[in-house]
Amino acid sequence: MTRHFVPCQLAGLGVAAAALVSIAPFRVIADEGDPPCEAFCEAVFPDDFQGSFTGELGEETKRCIKEARKAGPASFCARCQADPAQVCGPATLAVCCDPASSFCCESADGPSCHAACTNGHLPDPAGCGCVCPPATEECGGSCVAACPSGRVLDPASCSCVCAPGTVECGGSCVPACPSGRVPDPVSCSCVCAPGTEECAGTCVPTGQCAPAACQQGTDPETGAVYVVCRADASTAWVSSSGGGQYHADQICQLLGYSTFVLFGGTCGNVCGRCEGATSCQAPGSEVYDSQGTCGADQHGRILCVTVNWECVK
Repeated sequence: MTRHFVPCQLAGLGVAAAALVSIAPFRVIADEGDPPCEAFCEAVFPDDFQGSFTGELGEETKRCIKEARKAGPASFCARCQADPAQVCGPATLAVCCDPASSFCCESADGPSCHAACTNGHLPDPAGCGCVCPPATEECGGSCVAACPSGRVLDPASCSCVCAPGTVECGGSCVPACPSGRVPDPVSCSCVCAPGTEECAGTCVPTGQCAPAACQQGTDPETGAVYVVCRADASTAWVSSSGGGQYHADQICQLLGYSTFVLFGGTCGNVCGRCEGATSCQAPGSEVYDSQGTCGADQHGRILCVTVNWECVK
């Protein structure tokens, strides 16, 4: 806008007062209808204007106004839409950033306008980029809520999933089970997968469990020791080891079978019958002569003394 410098005069003063007025500072007044670029230029170069004791416009301010008048829409003022808030960087190096679509970024390479941040991002003027706010994470180009402890973002769905090495169970992440086992949905402990069953510490196809050869146990009622001579998914050869009374049906069920059919005496042999030294490691003849029955009680049929029998499914 055009400036007029008017002496500050007081009515009724004489020559002496006039002499004082001649050295009084000038104040700046504006004509009505001045273009907005003059006010813009003065705002952008405030130090340039304030440094003039007489109120004269500084050189940078004058140059800015002159360029606005000559260059029109291409001028610095016009590019900033006469809005000092859009100026980015030192006035002599500034660029114009429309806050509706960009933000100011000042770097070692000079000021620039960075596109406005979207999808939950916030401007990072120091890094000249867009970042996710606290308590959020980057995923798929957007900022999403950070996952709770023990969970991580799935890059495909941007949902929180259990971290590697853990699995979902009961609303929590628990350590993954070893191969062949899955978390029990109630206890979240590792159990054999569907279609398999526990067998001597491993999971085998259902119905295929067989005790290991030389596995020993005791009769649950009498404490008499027995040993497995051989076993497969269908049958098991079981022998007394030291003699005693054996609830053979009960023992077969403990070993994963249903009952016994064949049985006989052993003449004192373990895993053999009436022959030289035998054992589960070096079994002899598997013979069933139907000897050795000793009745039954509330726990089932009883075989006694030195006997062997075959458990079946």
